[in-house]
Amino acid sequence: MKDFDEFRLLELVALGTIADIVPLVDENRIFVKEGLKLLETTERIGLRLLIESTIGADYKNLKAKDIAFNLVPKMNAAGRMSDASICVDLLMEQDEVTAAGLVRKLIANNDARKRSEGDIYKEAVDIICADERYQNENVLLVKSSGWNHGIVGIVAARIAEEFYKPVIIFNEEDGELSNFEKFINSKKKEYV
Repeated sequence: MKDFDEFRLLELVALGTIADIVPLVDENRIFVKEGLKLLETTERIGLRLLIESTIGADYKNLKAKDIAFNLVPKMNAAGRMSDASICVDLLMEQDEVTAAGLVRKLIANNDARKRSEGDIYKEAVDIICADERYQNENVLLVKSSGWNHGIVGIVAARIAEEFYKPVIIFNEEDGELSNFEKFINSKKKEYV
């Protein structure tokens, strides 16, 4: 086995810390600062290719925002749109051609995520605006069918910012809604 340098794991610690939106204070700040330096010279082929394709070939002096707004959304989109294991494969891949294919998959998933998010957002807002009962609600419960489970939370957050109310979005599948919505509706009068 090749010599293992534990210090190189700081690039993954930095990536995970930024992705989890952990406050960059105390030891987290140090981990991210040192990890960002390592990301600039990463030996992980897939990670290097992802950085090059999203930030550019000249990616020196990486900042946390570069990772948060360029890499993380593409990596998160894999789990939202298809299979999160693509990210693990990307981080482990030794072959440049295979890694480049994985990067293309991540970018395609992110593009699909953006389109789906936009479609769901528009549909949900249209539902809210078309029904005047929503104007008097303290909590907005919105449902439809065919909405991607991995995206509805993002959309709910955007709608909450727009309407200044808590938002819960449900997806209907095979004519059934989640038990959680049934529970919420049964308790709504008690808490709202």
